[in-house]
Amino acid sequence: PPAPSHGGAGLRMNDLLPALAERIVRGPGCWTWLGHHNQDGYSVSWIKDGSRRRMVRVHRLLYEQYRGEIPAGLPLDHKCNNRWCINPFHVEPTPNRENVLRGNGHTARNARKTECPRGHPYDEQNTLVITRLDGTTFRRCRVCDRVRRRCACVGPHVHEARA
Repeated sequence: PPAPSHGGAGLRMNDLLPALAERIVRGPGCWTWLGHHNQDGYSVSWIKDGSRRRMVRVHRLLYEQYRGEIPAGLPLDHKCNNRWCINPFHVEPTPNRENVLRGNGHTARNARKTECPRGHPYDEQNTLVITRLDGTTFRRCRVCDRVRRRCACVGPHVHEARA
């Protein structure tokens, strides 16, 4: 099959990096992509692969060029937490769970909590781990769960008064 090439310019993969270089601002840390970004904020470009075009994430292209093959099944984690960064030395292959927990999304913020909203500790004795039908898990405070079950029998106003 023909070598992949960049956009409408018809460049071969070997010529891709010089063509992309004009859209890269290399700072002392992060390298900023001046081209397109997808809806998730990642730097993207289009390459020709034979007769079809496909979108690729630029940080992945540069990682493969500078550092080598990306291990199968591992996303690249931006250690700098800057999705616009395409510096191949600011990303590393990381298991998805670890990648998510390093971030600042809802799942990561909840995982870092050490106590429930009412101040009870999330520790081994006070934490219920519940598995949903889809296999995902969440945790619940045992103290609050006992109060919640007691209040379900009496009425909703009691929960606030006892908590």
